Amino acid sequence: MEQPPPVPPPAPDYGSGASPASNSKLYTILAWVLAPPIGSFVMIFVAGKAEPDAKFNAANATAVHGVMFVGSIVLSILGAAIGLFILLRLLWDLVWFVMWIYGIVLAVQSEGQRFRFPVLTDTLAGLITSLEGMA
Repeated sequence: MEQPPPVPPPAPDYGSGASPASNSKLYTILAWVLAPPIGSFVMIFVAGKAEPDAKFNAANATAVHGVMFVGSIVLSILGAAIGLFILLRLLWDLVWFVMWIYGIVLAVQSEGQRFRFPVLTDTLAGLITSLEGMA
C-alpha cells in the first residue's frame, strides 16, 4: 500500500502584527531621517492614501522642520545685520538638531502609528492638516 506524501508544516508566524505590504513604519522613519524638511515633504506623497498614519507623520515632520528651517533663515539674515543673531542662529540650529534626533526616536518607537511631537504638533495642527491634504 502506498502512503501519501507528508504534509508540509505551516508557514512560520513571526508575529509582526502588520501585513507585509504595510510600509507605515518605514515611511514614518524616513520622513524624520531624510534631508529635513525636503525629505519629509516628499514622504507625504510617497505614503499617499494607502498609509494615512505615515502621511500624518510625514506632514508633522515637514511642519516641524519647516518652522525650524524658516527660523534658521530669519536668524541668518538678522545675523548678517547684527552679529548677536549669529549666536542665536547657532543655538537655534543646536535645538533643531536635538529636535530632529528626538523626532527620529519617536518615529522608531511609534511603530508606524500616529504620534504627536510635544507642543509643536498641536501648535501646527492647521499646517499639518493642509500638508496632509496635498497628496
